[in-house]
Amino acid sequence: MADGNEVTVFEKEDRPGGAFRLAGKAPLFQEVEASERSFERYIADLHRACVQKGARFRFATEVRADSGELASFDRIVIATGASYRFALGPIARAMLETGLARRPGLSALFSSSRFRDWFYYKARVETASCFQKLGNGRQPVITIGDAARPGKSKEAIASAFEAALWGAKPV
Repeated sequence: MADGNEVTVFEKEDRPGGAFRLAGKAPLFQEVEASERSFERYIADLHRACVQKGARFRFATEVRADSGELASFDRIVIATGASYRFALGPIARAMLETGLARRPGLSALFSSSRFRDWFYYKARVETASCFQKLGNGRQPVITIGDAARPGKSKEAIASAFEAALWGAKPV
């Protein structure tokens, strides 16, 4: 966060990390076995560092439902994920949250590099266009990461995930 700026992070979930925290529930990420506990700790550390720098967080807030929430800001930066085609998003989320993705058979599928690449790049579409209308005409709306182009943030997520995997074992 650049000094001299006021930053407010809106998160539709009730805690930091959003869908990013699901990566810790996957069987593999970048050929490394995931560690949910380590990943949760990493997200908590990032949240704490942002708060120490003065960032404010508003949880359980869906800005698309009430774009008036954003009216007073000079610029809007959208840092969210892509959407899944074929209604795969809710299915994948449920499989990760319930632990089904780590079960034999499904774990092998989710761990396959071919499947993961298809799922990450081809099964997703940008969401930037959904957010462009949030600005009031004088506010620039900047979209970064997978919202701008699916797969764009894979390297950033990989480095964050690597940092979170204290004690993870290579597969």
